[in-house]
Amino acid sequence: MTDPARTKLYRAERVDAVPYPLAPGVLYVCEATGLVTHLCACGCEGLAATRLNRDGWSYDDAIGVPTIAPSILNHPCGAHYFIRAGAVVWVAAPELYQEVA
Repeated sequence: MTDPARTKLYRAERVDAVPYPLAPGVLYVCEATGLVTHLCACGCEGLAATRLNRDGWSYDDAIGVPTIAPSILNHPCGAHYFIRAGAVVWVAAPELYQEVA
């Protein structure tokens, strides 16, 4: 069964500061801070922030759609995914994720 809250595609938006609230399906790219921020793809509404050029993360939108490498592991929900050419590619089936009590 597919969760309608789960994000399948992201688009990039360059910002000077990360807005609040965040919109689903948007990667906020802030070059001043070196952060790419978005709502978690699993639909939990958790914040996922990736610091570029640290621990090997990179961002590319040369073809007009965003790619972040390597994968994103979000806490505390445990969602683990790539964003490649704007699309969410799950490392494991999202149905396997469980809330940790």
